[in-house]
Amino acid sequence: MLDNLLVNIFEDGLFAAIAAIGFSSISNTPRRAYLWCGGIAAAGHAVRYVLTSSGICHMHIIAGSTIAALVIGFLSVICAKKIKCPAEVCFFPALLPMIPGMYAYRTIEALAACLVHTRE
Repeated sequence: MLDNLLVNIFEDGLFAAIAAIGFSSISNTPRRAYLWCGGIAAAGHAVRYVLTSSGICHMHIIAGSTIAALVIGFLSVICAKKIKCPAEVCFFPALLPMIPGMYAYRTIEALAACLVHTRE
């Protein structure tokens, strides 16, 4: 049971790190920050996984994502000093894997629908 949980946490963090490195590579981030962005994303995603999906804590996804985003923010500020870049360089790519694509799509779709209806 514990082995399976650790594998799931590692997988979740690994895929978040890969996505964060991909996002940082397309957003003109210095190469020295790629691994830091990946590590920060992995830590944040692992925190959210433990809080929401693991069975250890039965926290709602909103609260778990908020705490994970705070972890990403704190780690970004700490790491920004080490790599001599602004904290935004670290936390923007690390936060992007936290937002599932379908939720983001539906949010933008609903926002556009609100804008269309308010003009009529």
